[in-house]
Amino acid sequence: MAKAKQTGSPVEVAGRTSETKKLTALPDGQFSLETAPVPVRVKRDGVFHEADLTLERTADGKYASRMSVNGVTFGAGGDDVLATMSKDGKSLTLTWPGAVLPVPQLDGPSATFVDGGGAGVDLVVRSTPTGWSHYVVVKTPEAAADPALAKIEFGVRASGLQLKELSGSRLAAADEAGNELFNAPEPLMWEGQTAPAEAPAAPTSTEEIAAGPAPKASAAPMSVEVGGGVLTLTPDPGLLTGPETKFPIVLDPSWQTWNAGREDNGDGYGSQEAGWAYVDRTWPNSAYWKPDRLPTGREIEDGTDKRSYIRMDASALHQWSGNVQVKVNSVDITFDTLHAWSCVSRDVRLYNTTHISSGMTWDERPGAFIPEGSGWSSSFLQAAAVKVGRPDCGDAGTSNDVKFSGGNLPRLLQWATDHKWDIFTLGLFPDADYNDTHTWKVMDVDPRMVVKFSRYPMPAKDVHMRNGGTAKYACVRGSGRPWMGVSRDRTANAMITDYDGDNEGGAQGQLLAAEYELAPLGKPAESWKRYVPSGGAFQHAGADGYLHTSLTTVKGDDFPATADGGTSWMWRVRGMDDTNLYGPWSAWCEYTVDARRPNAPEVSSPEYPAGVTSGYDAAARKYVPGNFTFAPGGSGDVVKFDYKFTDGTAGTKTVAAGESANISWMPKRFGPQWVEVTAYDRAGNYSPTKKYEFGVMQPPRDAAWSMDEPSGDTAHAVGPSGAVNPNADLVFSGSPVFGEAGNLGAGSATDRAVRLNGSTQFGEVKPWTDPEGNAVTLVDTSQRFMFSTWLKLASVQGDQTAVSQAAADGTTFELGWLSGKWTFRHRAADGTVLTAVTRDMPEAGDGQPWSAHWVSLMGGYDPVKQEIWLRTQAEGESKVCDPDAPWICSTKRVMPPEMKTASSTWTPAPGAGALLVGATANGSSKSAFWNGWIDDSQLWPLAHPDESVLKVIYAESVQDHEFAGKTLRLVNVNSGHCLDVAGAGMENGTNVQQWNCNAHPAQDWQFTDVGDGYYTLTSPNSGKCLDVDGTDGSGTADGRNVWQYECNGSTGQQWKPEKKAGGYWLKSRRSDKCLAVDSASPAPGANVSQWSCTDPIVEEQLWNITALKRHHLDGITHRLLVTNEQTDQSKCMDVAGASSADAIFVMPWECNGGPWQKWKFSDYGDGYYMLTNVNTMNGDPGSVRCLEVADAQTQPDAAVQQGTCEPGAEHQLWKVVGVADDGNLGYRLIAKHSGLVADARDEGAPEDARVLQANPVEPIPAHQIWKLEYQ
Repeated sequence: MAKAKQTGSPVEVAGRTSETKKLTALPDGQFSLETAPVPVRVKRDGVFHEADLTLERTADGKYASRMSVNGVTFGAGGDDVLATMSKDGKSLTLTWPGAVLPVPQLDGPSATFVDGGGAGVDLVVRSTPTGWSHYVVVKTPEAAADPALAKIEFGVRASGLQLKELSGSRLAAADEAGNELFNAPEPLMWEGQTAPAEAPAAPTSTEEIAAGPAPKASAAPMSVEVGGGVLTLTPDPGLLTGPETKFPIVLDPSWQTWNAGREDNGDGYGSQEAGWAYVDRTWPNSAYWKPDRLPTGREIEDGTDKRSYIRMDASALHQWSGNVQVKVNSVDITFDTLHAWSCVSRDVRLYNTTHISSGMTWDERPGAFIPEGSGWSSSFLQAAAVKVGRPDCGDAGTSNDVKFSGGNLPRLLQWATDHKWDIFTLGLFPDADYNDTHTWKVMDVDPRMVVKFSRYPMPAKDVHMRNGGTAKYACVRGSGRPWMGVSRDRTANAMITDYDGDNEGGAQGQLLAAEYELAPLGKPAESWKRYVPSGGAFQHAGADGYLHTSLTTVKGDDFPATADGGTSWMWRVRGMDDTNLYGPWSAWCEYTVDARRPNAPEVSSPEYPAGVTSGYDAAARKYVPGNFTFAPGGSGDVVKFDYKFTDGTAGTKTVAAGESANISWMPKRFGPQWVEVTAYDRAGNYSPTKKYEFGVMQPPRDAAWSMDEPSGDTAHAVGPSGAVNPNADLVFSGSPVFGEAGNLGAGSATDRAVRLNGSTQFGEVKPWTDPEGNAVTLVDTSQRFMFSTWLKLASVQGDQTAVSQAAADGTTFELGWLSGKWTFRHRAADGTVLTAVTRDMPEAGDGQPWSAHWVSLMGGYDPVKQEIWLRTQAEGESKVCDPDAPWICSTKRVMPPEMKTASSTWTPAPGAGALLVGATANGSSKSAFWNGWIDDSQLWPLAHPDESVLKVIYAESVQDHEFAGKTLRLVNVNSGHCLDVAGAGMENGTNVQQWNCNAHPAQDWQFTDVGDGYYTLTSPNSGKCLDVDGTDGSGTADGRNVWQYECNGSTGQQWKPEKKAGGYWLKSRRSDKCLAVDSASPAPGANVSQWSCTDPIVEEQLWNITALKRHHLDGITHRLLVTNEQTDQSKCMDVAGASSADAIFVMPWECNGGPWQKWKFSDYGDGYYMLTNVNTMNGDPGSVRCLEVADAQTQPDAAVQQGTCEPGAEHQLWKVVGVADDGNLGYRLIAKHSGLVADARDEGAPEDARVLQANPVEPIPAHQIWKLEYQ
């Protein structure tokens, strides 16, 4: 339908054309359905053609219709063959025995073998839409007197068929299963209109012969006999040789080859397949089923009367409409007039009748049919004046020359589709006002019915309400109706569609709207209506074929609270299209609005009182589970509480109206905590959120060793309170080297580590004696514990233990590099490994040896879960490029964090020996010495490291030290823009902002480690530092501006990257506040200031820290530079002669800053851009020029030029593809229409240089790489 409307021409609907049906979409929004009871089209080579019965010579020398499904061929003379019928590999041939037939004379669908039956006897054969007819035409009394005509014999040659007689002198050719492939009605003979004395007269036309008996002509049926390969017809001798018989005499057998089966009439209904017949009052008991003509006429003088009946197919109206209600707009039924006996106009009338069958006769003919409940007073449909059918009427056989239009035909077809009729039967009756020869008309059996119709919109789908959220409320009534709370976005919603689209485009071809009706509950008379779109406008459906409609019904403050808290309403919806057809109403949908919000809930917990820090059980070495109660705060209709804790634990608790809820919560970390609770009533109204704040006690750390001593043999320990703990001091043997660079790197002067030689050096914490004289070990291996340490290997050869502890039963826990893997395990005294957790990484993820990286190693034991675990992590990442293709790079992380566990069903005994650092116990001796460095190490009374513990560990050891010494970029997570020195300024006080990421060094920042996780950030462009404006005397207030300033070492220039989900906070050391984009602006140029760090996280305070320099392109102007491989000199893409004219070539030229060397990029999706030359952007749209391939050529070496911009034209769209992963090496420009790349040819004289499109080359040459220079 969309295509028909667009082109203004009818469009056949795909898949809806057959031999008898065709569906067409019309430009006016209607569909046209054409049906015929017999084939009027023929499918050849997958294409339908109009049927054409005109005879023509076939390849085997026979004659057949040009386009027909009847499967009939006629003889060509020279033998005895009249015709052959073929179907399904079976055939039946009729011959004129003993004769050699002459070459036939052709006349359209007819062939005449003149005197083929003997002197004065013509044999005529005629192709019909559903078979064929053959006539023995006796032209003279002398011929009629030939004794050979007393019985007319046809030879029969059958292949796979048997010819048999049926009742009523009918014939059938059936296969072995009894299926009738061909049949013939009772044969008839009739006289002509020429007196015997005048015979032979002028030859009778084949059309007149095919029309059957003329008015007042004598006629008689003939008997048939089959046997011995002969079909015998016995003419009526009185008619054949009577003295008054007029000539010519026609003997008329006809055959059906299409849809030839008989029909049982036992139920009086008959088949629903194609069928037609006529009845003859003269022969009241004769059946004329599927004849080759449809005669009608009445003659009062001799009492003759003929009426015809034909079934019409109406099934497609409801079947092809998807059983959607159809509006019938018009109906035309047209017939071919085979013959008329005069040119005097007489009506042929159509009636709706009861059904027909193959045994129907005059005495059992159909009656008028008026459907029950229709209210029709008559079955009359329409009349058509017929005054054609003879050459002298000015008619030359024009097809479809009698049309029945309008009248009661639309009424009948509307009833038929509404009640899903597959067929109905038409009666063709003579003019009721006349009883004369002029009423005799003969129609062909291939009428065509054309029904123009529209389809009503479908019943609305997905009818529901929303109340400003994601919840959908289905359409319900009664006690189940939903309660809805305060909302200014309460909507009634539905999906509307209409099948009057096209199959390819869904229903997008039809313009649609929705009509909504809203009323107080139970008061439809008070309803009001609204249209979506408003004002009765119409819209196309979406890609899914539906118009998604949403009507804002009312505003929340439109409903005052009533005594029961609610007012009830009902609504319904229906679709409408732009032809003013309305779909059915949906059911009424009901809802109740409650405008009152519940009070804020009350929260309490005995384990975690508000404002109090508590909740760690030191004896059990674990957090205390908390029980929290949520009370409705005095609102009796609260039915649900939503809650969320600081650690992300969240849920919903449903309760009976007005009741409290109880939940249990286990801390995952220590420190300040809160839970936010919101109450909801039955209508979905929510209360103010209650934030209940409390604290969770930090687990007391057993011991920690910074390893920061500059020299000596002892690493001093601090205990749970942070005070020194001499009992836990690590005393080293073998004179290890203290004071070496620690895990923060050489850039940190205060962070140190101890170096062990891997053979004799180790440290230990020996058991000590408590006041009662008992030996006490630092680690009780029967309880939960975890170690954390920072390690660096000097070599990966052999087993190397970082930390171990011997137990009373001789087993030992070991953490380190064991069997070539990072490992935490416990083993028996004999060395048998009982359980182990490993991370198998022979080298770092960036391909470097482990001697190049510090590794965070943690291991522990959980006696409740009976498992041991290992956590591994190494910070940092490197860009790794393929040495053979340096433009192909990827980022490799050294060791992403990983936590692994293993079941340990054995419970270890209490520790009995020393805690060892740098070795393991092997009986009384030591082994598996550590070869490398050991730094910040800690022992915790925890089963696993929670988030807060990790924060403490990393804050005291390493804080993203991988940034030290690197030049990086800060990309705001909210906007995607880069931290930028405004205008690439060089002066103190130049503002810092966010800006489109580009290649300029004013967006680069060099990180210098100043200790404790803080860095200074220096702009390589200006040499100045990122600084908080302290001119107010402190520089600590919210909103203080951030600028660049001479590096001075102040705390206002020191920033700590603090890892968060989704990015980093950049916290100022002076204020402990976060670097943030003001007002969360997404715009380039938005200011950057310091603001109090917000948790929950807000994205304007989050930054990605990256070495990548991805360029923003959309809306940005760049120069495009290409390097000459011979001179290593860069040139700019330049419009020749600085011209602003159309079709001017571009070339590489010395960069000069002119606007003709600047190109503005416009995003067209999928990585494609249109590049507009700035020199032509003068306000006149017609003179704006874009980079294009000349004449949209697709071959290599076509010129690249500037041409008049055609938005979306593929020869002006260029895909910008980075060389390497971020475009640091430049970009390729790939033309969308050709897939070829922009190539700079800069050889010879400068004025001869050109930019052409070329095949992409690998590895990529410099002349196909364009660097973008931000302007």
